[in-house]
Amino acid sequence: MGKAAVISSFGPSGEGGAVSLAPCPVAGIALSMNRYRAMEMRIWAGKALLLVGDVLALLLAMIVGGWLAGIVFANGTDSVFAARLWNDAESRQVVVILCSTFVAMVFIWRKLSHYSNRKSFWSEQREILMVLAGALVIDAALAFMIKSHVSRGWMISFWAVAFLLVPLTRLLVKLLRKNLGWLYQPFVVVGSGLGVLEAIASLNSESLMGSVPVAILTPERGSNLRAIDGAPMGIPQHCLTPALEDFLMQPSPLRVVFVLGAETDRSLHELAQRVALSRDDVYLAPAIAGLPLCNMEIYSFFSHEVLFLRARNNLNRRSSRLFKRAFDMFAASLLLLALSPLFIYVVHRVRKETQGPAFFTQERVGYRGQLFPIYKFRSMLANADAILEQWKAEHPDLWSEYVASNFKLAEDPRVTPFGRWIRRTSIDELPQLINVVLGNMSLVGPRPLLPRELEHYGQSIDIYAKVKPGITGLWQISGRSRTTFERRIAMDRWYIRNWSIWHDLIILLRTVNVVFTKDGAH
Repeated sequence: MGKAAVISSFGPSGEGGAVSLAPCPVAGIALSMNRYRAMEMRIWAGKALLLVGDVLALLLAMIVGGWLAGIVFANGTDSVFAARLWNDAESRQVVVILCSTFVAMVFIWRKLSHYSNRKSFWSEQREILMVLAGALVIDAALAFMIKSHVSRGWMISFWAVAFLLVPLTRLLVKLLRKNLGWLYQPFVVVGSGLGVLEAIASLNSESLMGSVPVAILTPERGSNLRAIDGAPMGIPQHCLTPALEDFLMQPSPLRVVFVLGAETDRSLHELAQRVALSRDDVYLAPAIAGLPLCNMEIYSFFSHEVLFLRARNNLNRRSSRLFKRAFDMFAASLLLLALSPLFIYVVHRVRKETQGPAFFTQERVGYRGQLFPIYKFRSMLANADAILEQWKAEHPDLWSEYVASNFKLAEDPRVTPFGRWIRRTSIDELPQLINVVLGNMSLVGPRPLLPRELEHYGQSIDIYAKVKPGITGLWQISGRSRTTFERRIAMDRWYIRNWSIWHDLIILLRTVNVVFTKDGAH
């Protein structure tokens, strides 16, 4: 059963795909759940497959590590270690320590709900690497304490392979589950307003979670009954009835998400309390948008029904800013050295194609609102500004579209043929590595603003001015020129509020994919 089949099993959504909103017979949902119950064993088999995959990945890392040690660290101890892995007491001791480490890692992953609950891909990968790093430290400490003379080369090779193989195996197992149809888990979203749409968009954005929103249940009745504007096509909407509320409290493969907004009716809070008492798989989506969600710390108090959320903005910490700056300097310096042949080639091509300098400088708004010169390879004609003014006068009706589309033109008359290529591949942005070394920019951050864009940024400019702009960022990996300027501002706000070095690494990795696929480039 595929994702579309799971959704369609909950019944039609109205004439011609239009969203309908009416009381839904419990029998209809119950019947559809009976169809899904046949997949419940496959879901459990998929979870077991994750555990088996982790164990096999660790064992394979042990074997491959011994083989690599014999090649890379070609000395007497390293070259024969794999062959005598179980032939002497010291080797057996190390193997027992490693196997005990394997068991501990799998136990921690289980406690982190890796085998039972659904997690977003990057959050899960971060926890996998953190557990591996902790196990590496403990393993090294134990080897030191027992004064083991076992091959250091083998230990290094094993952990290097494990850091690569375990996350990769977890990804491959999830892709296998998805292709086999063992991954999909139906969700019902209960609530009203834009929070419901945001909850559904969040679930849909993580395909490897396998979460399938199959119905929207709204608490509104009578004259207040209304469909949620913008609800995704194919997801039926129904009014909550007492019978449906009773059905939600019954154990089933169905998962329930309650969207609790600031104006949520008290009855929805009470329903969430009743359902949470009878099930252990209820999800709550409170109205806390606009806060640093990824850095929240949760505090609960014995015998009190109060939950404290400590909101932390990491970029307000001096240590975080210093670490980000050190990483920028190190990475940018290495990249400038490695890419110097490419710089020479691009400079030659730009000068060969058009008259004028190979580099283009332009004033941008940076940290604390200060202006700085940004460096790029020139991709436009030398008189680009005059051409833009002429185009603006000739096409006043298209100027507003140009502003709304993030000041981008699909067919910009100012861009040269070679300039189109370096823009599609983002090579024109590489000289900004010089800005990073100089301290004007960061590798990752908001897109640097032109002074003329300030008036369109509104009150969010106060947030923008708190960080250095970046060569890449959320906007660059999220469609770039296909997104609106408003969406770009929202992504900048999210990045600044939720910054972590892990998010920077994710954005850098995804940037590589965007550059090669030329996604969203004009």
